[in-house]
Amino acid sequence: MDEASRRFAAHQLLIDTQRTLKHKKTTLSKLIACLRLDIHSLAYE
Repeated sequence: MDEASRRFAAHQLLIDTQRTLKHKKTTLSKLIACLRLDIHSLAYE
């Protein structure tokens, strides 16, 4: 594997990792938002 392809592979990996993290983050914030709503609706019952 030469330097260029190694660099390219590392770059792709970085992009994939960031994409996965971003996706997980959105899922997590959606989950937290749902939990907050549940807590609020329970509190006002």
